[in-house]
Amino acid sequence: MSKHPVIPINCYFQGCYNPEYEKEIAKCKDKCYKYNQLSPNDRTAQKDILDSMIGSMGKEVIITPPFWCDYGYNITLGDYFYSNHNLIITDGILNSFAYPYTNGFTEGCNNKIKVLKRTAYGYRNFKRFKNRILHIFSDKNTEKSEAV
Repeated sequence: MSKHPVIPINCYFQGCYNPEYEKEIAKCKDKCYKYNQLSPNDRTAQKDILDSMIGSMGKEVIITPPFWCDYGYNITLGDYFYSNHNLIITDGILNSFAYPYTNGFTEGCNNKIKVLKRTAYGYRNFKRFKNRILHIFSDKNTEKSEAV
C-alpha cells in the first residue's frame, strides 16, 4: 500500500476539503518554501530537497527557484529537464515531463494559420483561404524553408 493518500485522477479540487490531503499539501509547501530560500548556486541542497519531494526524477534536473507544487510525488521529470523561474505544477492529477515529445510542430502550424488569417482579414472567399493554407504547408515550401 502507498504511503501517500490516493488522489482520484479526475478529481481536481477535492483535496481542498479533505484534511488528509491538506496535510500533504502543507508538507509539500514547506519543502517548496525551503527550496525557494536556497541560493540559486547551491545545486546539491536543491537536489536533496527535490529528491525528497518529487516522485520520480531523471539525471541533470534543474528547476530554477521559485518553484511550487501541491503534492510533489505525482510529478515525474525526465533526464535533462530544465525549467526557468516561476514553475508552478498543480499535481493534484498525475503530471509527467518524462518524455521528449512536444506539440511544438502543431503549435507552429497553428501560428502560421493565425498569421495568414490576420493578413487575409476581409477576404470573403473561403476556398482561396483554404488553398493558401495548403500552399503554405505544401512539401515544395517546406523544402525551401529548411534550405534557408
